[in-house]
Amino acid sequence: MSSAFQTTQYSIKGLLLILPNGERIDISEIFDELSLFDSILAPCVSGNILINDANNIAEKLKFDGYDLTKLYLLIDKGLDLDGEPLIYEKEYVIYKMSQKENFNFTSQRYVLHFVAEEYTLSLQKKINQHFHAPYHEVVKIILQDYLKIPPGKPKNGKAGIGIIEETVSGFLFDMPTLTPFESLNWITKRALSIKTNNPDFLCYETQRDGYQFRSLKSLMDQEPVFRINFNPKNIFINDFNSEFLGARDLKILSQYDVAKNVQDGSYRGQKLLFDPLTRTFQYLQEENIYDTSIKDGTKANLPDDYNKERRLYKDMEDSRIVAYPYQMPRRDPQNGTGENYFLDNVFGRIPEAPFFPKTADIMEQYIYRRKPIFTNLMQRRLQLVMPGNFGLYSGMINEVFVPKYSIKQEDNKTYDDTLSGNYIVIAARHILRYDKHETIIQVANDKLEF
Repeated sequence: MSSAFQTTQYSIKGLLLILPNGERIDISEIFDELSLFDSILAPCVSGNILINDANNIAEKLKFDGYDLTKLYLLIDKGLDLDGEPLIYEKEYVIYKMSQKENFNFTSQRYVLHFVAEEYTLSLQKKINQHFHAPYHEVVKIILQDYLKIPPGKPKNGKAGIGIIEETVSGFLFDMPTLTPFESLNWITKRALSIKTNNPDFLCYETQRDGYQFRSLKSLMDQEPVFRINFNPKNIFINDFNSEFLGARDLKILSQYDVAKNVQDGSYRGQKLLFDPLTRTFQYLQEENIYDTSIKDGTKANLPDDYNKERRLYKDMEDSRIVAYPYQMPRRDPQNGTGENYFLDNVFGRIPEAPFFPKTADIMEQYIYRRKPIFTNLMQRRLQLVMPGNFGLYSGMINEVFVPKYSIKQEDNKTYDDTLSGNYIVIAARHILRYDKHETIIQVANDKLEF
């Protein structure tokens, strides 16, 4: 198959159960539905498959806790118009069977749940290691040394490592006995972008590009890959754009919520930082988190109106207050050397006293800012039911123009300004049946572009 022009057209080159003894069972003829998932909010790809079994394959799988069965998947949809292969190749570990029931006197149905091999490996390990490096270097160490993922793009069904974006300078820290995926999540919440100094990193996997460690800002600044339309399908022969990029259904999951953004501190707030040792505290102001993360030339979602006190929303510092233990007052504020200023000047120098180095993790840089950044991202979310397309995956940017449903067309615009624009794909689900391949994507946008 050299190219695909019908969304239902695909070829299963391999759908195999790989038993622990090496036996391979072809299940391409007995599955009823196959679902594949990826998301920028999930650590790895996963899926499930509904099987109608008349050959008693379930007995060979056992699922008694002693052996693990793998699933090899290779699906070919040919090439897109740019010559890029539209394929899905991945090897998974089957970790659970569910919904097992007798379908009739000769067959039974059940669902097999599978996940990337790295997930089960992660559950079996803990990281208790001292690091002195930038967070992005530690991410590489975890992926390569602990999860055994080679650098480079995925190939032959195995995972790979994609873009690992640079973070601010190195920190001294001890990973607190977490699994590799828990450690990546721990780092993701603390890493600061070298370009914006924002804690907006994401760590996720896609079948196409492998494991990614990227900031939301860099993802949102990408150029759109596809332009999703709402044109009628199956009218023009060999029209890839109309056939594969035409949405079949649109569902608005959420739109902008001023109350939610006020509550989560998107406009203004402050940190209450206290040190239980020195019995000191201080307030640090946070202003307009949203303006720090949006793309140049776009408009922030900030009300310009005044409240009943005749003050702007972005002037209300009590909208959100985050309290957190704080050790920075113990440092020398003059030279920033990291010497223990409090113990030197109050108690006198104690050689074995705790030392707070300049490269210690500074929590006040991320404890407030991360939540409003992602609150904004999730404000405008759409769910699009698309024709089957493996070219749609999490982390990519697409243009979406939602039609305007109105009799009056005063401004000659045919699309809805409040919903149209560039969206990031936050989650994708591919559903394959015998007569259908469908891709459901959730997209989000944290900017207005008009």
